[in-house]
Amino acid sequence: ILVLAAIHDLEQKIIPDWLTLPGLAWVFAVGLLPGIERIGEAMLGAVVCGGVLLLFALESRGAVGGGDVKLLTMIGAATGWRYGLLALCLSQLCAGGVAVLLLVRGKRGRREALVFGPFLSIFGILAILLKSR
Repeated sequence: ILVLAAIHDLEQKIIPDWLTLPGLAWVFAVGLLPGIERIGEAMLGAVVCGGVLLLFALESRGAVGGGDVKLLTMIGAATGWRYGLLALCLSQLCAGGVAVLLLVRGKRGRREALVFGPFLSIFGILAILLKSR
């Protein structure tokens, strides 16, 4: 789902609900399986991570989209709030570095948007791998 979200965001500049919402439902469904007992951690991760990025989205006036919020909500539910926020922080740092590099090289202007979904997806995958160790 994260790879598809990154590709779709790069091509269409949108992360569709048909990717993120079933993914979020799947994470919660797995958390309900007997012996896993992760539903509380999944819910906390979703609320904290989704809430933090929702605040960014509201403050940014559209620079951060709803698809990004739902994608991080899914990542937070899958990894827990600590790894979800780590993915967000690393995504922000990497996206900022890429934006500065593109600006310095004259490839983009200050007001041109940079898709954020690929950064979230890459660091979401990293968070999942780190969590599973």
